[in-house]
Amino acid sequence: EENNIPASLVTFYSRYPVLVFLPDDTFLLARGPEARRNFLNGVLVSSPVYLASLVRYRRSLQQRNQLLKKMRSKAELEPWTNLLLQSGAVLWQQRQGFVDFITSHLNSLYEQLTGEALKITMELTSAGIPTAWREQLEQAFGSEQRMGYTLYGPHRDDLIFRVAGRPAAAVLSRGQVR
Repeated sequence: EENNIPASLVTFYSRYPVLVFLPDDTFLLARGPEARRNFLNGVLVSSPVYLASLVRYRRSLQQRNQLLKKMRSKAELEPWTNLLLQSGAVLWQQRQGFVDFITSHLNSLYEQLTGEALKITMELTSAGIPTAWREQLEQAFGSEQRMGYTLYGPHRDDLIFRVAGRPAAAVLSRGQVR
């Protein structure tokens, strides 16, 4: 609150950038994609651009999904699809930049912390890339209408961790994960 007016999340995070690392974060390898997306969002919301795009994306995704359950034509969906694509492209770009940055430092940081050299990679997997989303959404319209939800976009992203090309969860001990 500021002057007895509730602050928006965008205002809060732009003034007080915070990154919290919790013991649960060490279980990212064992949990599902939603936990890893939440981790990405938690790290990146300190960027006002990312946070604003995330809020717009979630709102447009919710509206688009509600409309998919009721609508009869693609034209009704177009405004929400456009907003989804615009904000989704920003999310994807920011996430990919973060993954590229971390990946470029991950092995040296791990070796500095543990004294052990491992070839660790982190990859952002997505249901396509922003330039292909419109076409994917158009092709998936019938399936989306039957299911009642959007099939492509950053809400389907995941982080994949590998050690020497193998899934990290299968290779690393709990201590190494921490």
